[in-house]
Amino acid sequence: MNNSKPTIDPKVAKELEALRLQIDSVDNSIVRLLAKRMDVVRKVGELKKKHGMEVTDTGREAKVVEKWEGIGHSLNLPPGLAGAVVSSIFPYSKTQEVKSSRKHSVCMVGYGSMSKVLAWAILNAGNSVCITGRDMAKADMLAKSLNCSSAPLGKAVQNAEYIILALSPSAFESGFVEKVLNKARGKLVMDIASAKYPIFAMMQKLSKSLGFSYVSTHPLFGGGSMPVGRKIAIISDSSSGKQGIEEIAGFYSEMGITPVISSLEEHEKAMAAVQVIPHFMTLSLENALSAAETKLGVSTASFSTPNLERALALINGVKSNMNTILEIQHRNKFADAARRMSLHASSSLEKSLRKRQGGR
Repeated sequence: MNNSKPTIDPKVAKELEALRLQIDSVDNSIVRLLAKRMDVVRKVGELKKKHGMEVTDTGREAKVVEKWEGIGHSLNLPPGLAGAVVSSIFPYSKTQEVKSSRKHSVCMVGYGSMSKVLAWAILNAGNSVCITGRDMAKADMLAKSLNCSSAPLGKAVQNAEYIILALSPSAFESGFVEKVLNKARGKLVMDIASAKYPIFAMMQKLSKSLGFSYVSTHPLFGGGSMPVGRKIAIISDSSSGKQGIEEIAGFYSEMGITPVISSLEEHEKAMAAVQVIPHFMTLSLENALSAAETKLGVSTASFSTPNLERALALINGVKSNMNTILEIQHRNKFADAARRMSLHASSSLEKSLRKRQGGR
């Protein structure tokens, strides 16, 4: 086999290099214009903050996409290109619009993906973050990547105004959390668990015995998401009372994360609908595709469509976070009922489709 590269005519190579230099020049201009756009965005953010306006304005975003698409059409760009480009800019623009009214000191207990994304958002709004946990090597590594501080558990907790517990359920059940919070008297403590039972009851009890305020929160985004412009659930029946809940709602609002206030029961029911069912159905889809390949003797990859590719991306996204997925499926109070609803809905749809086909 001849692996040598084909010889390129020197004249063609020179012409190609000249064109690539033109592309480099255009790219340089694009990046500089992006920087200029971000400068203006920061001024927009200051004005919005001054007048108490939300960071995300979906109506404005839709108009901008439409405008870009119109300009792209007039310049004979491929349909959708201009809109896709400006849509990808929006999340980064939002990060330039946020700023806390005063600097908060936050202790992040944990160093997983959610710790990283939350700590980044907190720092981006001008606050300070100290990373800590059982494994200080991991805490130091995350702190270094975020350009923030790290410290042993006791010191990190003592020096913080807010303490965020970004930990697995086992950390609550093993007694580790109680050990962490022994020095949290007078502090405001948050968990970020997806499934609140029985963590919520345990934290309420600890808040009384150890003398800290407790607000239960749940970021409604994943560890790989851009948090600005997303939502966070805040449980209204936490031990800190209305004032503490409003304080934390304001804290996240200033970070560009929209608070959604709910009761514990409402949160668990909502998570059964928006997490348990989608995750269950997504994993069921993977099983169905695998069964079809086996029983029908076909390769879905060979006949892949854009819709299937999007579905497979969704499946892979769910599977990449299986520990959290299984935690929600196991711990959510309404998970069993949600899965039964999913099965019933699938069965009803299958009967409806069969009826339309004349009973075949």
